[in-house]
Amino acid sequence: MGLVSASMRRNVLIGLAAGSALLLALTACGGTSSSSSSSPSSGRSTPDNLSLSVGLAALTTQSVEIYVAKTKGFFAKHGLTVSITNYGATANTEVAAGRVDLVQSGCANTLPPTASGHQASIVYWMVGNNTSVQVATKSPLKAGATPTDTLLSMSGKRVAVQGSGGSATGAANAMSNYIVAHGGKPLTVVGLPNASAISAQLLSGQIDAAVGADAEVEAALVDGRARILIDGRDPAGQALTGGNYAGVCMWGIQSQLRGKPKAVAAFVAGMRDAYTYIAANSVPTVANDLHSDKDFGSLQPKAIADSLQFDIPSLTSSAGFLSSDVWQASIRAYSGFKLAQDPTDPKYAYQNMVDMSYWNAATALIGK
Repeated sequence: MGLVSASMRRNVLIGLAAGSALLLALTACGGTSSSSSSSPSSGRSTPDNLSLSVGLAALTTQSVEIYVAKTKGFFAKHGLTVSITNYGATANTEVAAGRVDLVQSGCANTLPPTASGHQASIVYWMVGNNTSVQVATKSPLKAGATPTDTLLSMSGKRVAVQGSGGSATGAANAMSNYIVAHGGKPLTVVGLPNASAISAQLLSGQIDAAVGADAEVEAALVDGRARILIDGRDPAGQALTGGNYAGVCMWGIQSQLRGKPKAVAAFVAGMRDAYTYIAANSVPTVANDLHSDKDFGSLQPKAIADSLQFDIPSLTSSAGFLSSDVWQASIRAYSGFKLAQDPTDPKYAYQNMVDMSYWNAATALIGK
């Protein structure tokens, strides 16, 4: 996975005030259900009449692959119609209940539905460990000499995560465990329903810090009201939560996906086409592509580009392929998350949780 260096992140933050409108607008959608669809362009035949529904936990530019695949016609190229809905913190519940086919969510969020008898299946790996710690600019918490020193200074603090029982909660628990093991007091982990609630409570001082992807408080980061205390993309920051594990995936319920094999393969093919396109084009070009979609249309391309500077370098280097080795490393990391499930249980083995057969089928569709 590509990493964002500390110096790069500082450079990105400088002068991004103009981009604050982006996440202010997007996080405002976090608690509501908004949807859009990707339909094949006129004149293109869709012999299989393929369709899939996709749920988002937040409407941000971290979904760049999905939106590029939609706006550039890569889903349509493979005869697929995709509907996209922002469910906020209920996204995992929606997919577990079978009301949506795929969700963009933390890979560790696949464990709870599997434990309850709804076998989850990961079909595309988007982002590695990008769990950071963010604080308000006026916060008395300061970065120490090392990320470890910084974390220990958070002893007993109140931190927010989106939802409960998932990847962000687990990462916060892992941090809390580390603090306690080194003589400190545990963190108080507060689950909030969406990104806008996290940002509001962070800036108002109701919580001391936020744990999760930077995208959840990016508006405050770009206009200088918040800062990154521990950068989860740096190896030293990643080590605090278990290393570079599988962070964000596209996943659904196995039985539901197996009923739509051609549609899922077409979705993965569209995502892989988008991945290749993003790698070959400039950030402003990709920003203009997102701007052409109604979900981002009210935002200026410059603001979208400012946000994409955080997201594009975090995409995996595997074009969505999740290997057994990466999953094993992820299971080791999840074991420190204090989840309700035991990640080492055989039911969470690679062959049960990850299905790259759709990725392989997509290879034939895209000719690579």
